[in-house]
Amino acid sequence: MFSRKFFGVSLPRTGTSSLAYAIRELGLVTEHYLSRRELDILPRVDFANDFPIPLMYKQLDEQFKGSRFLFTDRNVDDWLDSYELHLERTGHLTIGNWHEYNMEMFGTLKFDRKIFRNQFLRHREDVFEYFKDRPEALLVLDMPYTAESWKEICKFIGVKPTIYGGFPHKCGSYSVTNPHCPQDERNPDPQWR
Repeated sequence: MFSRKFFGVSLPRTGTSSLAYAIRELGLVTEHYLSRRELDILPRVDFANDFPIPLMYKQLDEQFKGSRFLFTDRNVDDWLDSYELHLERTGHLTIGNWHEYNMEMFGTLKFDRKIFRNQFLRHREDVFEYFKDRPEALLVLDMPYTAESWKEICKFIGVKPTIYGGFPHKCGSYSVTNPHCPQDERNPDPQWR
């Protein structure tokens, strides 16, 4: 266990699977996507990201004093394309609190480019505003991740890299890192979607 907690506060489809995988490779106990019933595990992990973390990062900041936060920025149009495809593929799933999280963040389960764009930009603005007086508590990374991203993460967490070279990517939500996706939907293609 690390002496402080780390949370990924970016919305889904911003490299959350890869980020969780990379941080796990650094030896942190990591959780990627939690149902509301699983939130009691947070005291026992070092890093958590994806929903519901972006919905509750201010509360987590209060609950876990001294925590640090990672925000992955992505081109909003690329994100919209990815999220739309993701909703098409997972709209029928009721794993965890997927519908609840989408309703809480976007106010709808139906993809609406304007609504989702506005919420993505609002979330980014809210995160930056919240941490503006504590820049040391927030690491902002740009997608796609690079070898430089890997160095920044290691420095931010305070560990030496265990993998050298490029960022240790995982595929998106259809990779083997996501147990909620049916095997035939898992995508071995490491290209960003």
